[in-house]
Amino acid sequence: MIYLLIIGFSYCLSVVFNSWTEPDMIFGFYYEWLKKIGKVELNEDGSIKSYRKFIKPLGWCMICTNVWFTVLLFATTSIFYPMEYLYLIPCIIVANWLVIKFN
Repeated sequence: MIYLLIIGFSYCLSVVFNSWTEPDMIFGFYYEWLKKIGKVELNEDGSIKSYRKFIKPLGWCMICTNVWFTVLLFATTSIFYPMEYLYLIPCIIVANWLVIKFN
């Protein structure tokens, strides 16, 4: 049961964090900082032309961000509730499936 809560909470946290890092939102400065350090170049229509790949796990990619949130939630929860680390990979897979399916 706790694994389902971790999956659901990490999915929700990823969606909220992604919307909060939009340019005019509360963490918009983080988005601008990622654009700056990642040397993001945009086309005329606003789509991304090129960027450095290392910014994806820092928050540029919603799937990569979800992996980090799932791992952190799993590790934090395992401090208070003993869990098998064998279930970390299925939790990451299911949480990322939710991100892909519903976003």
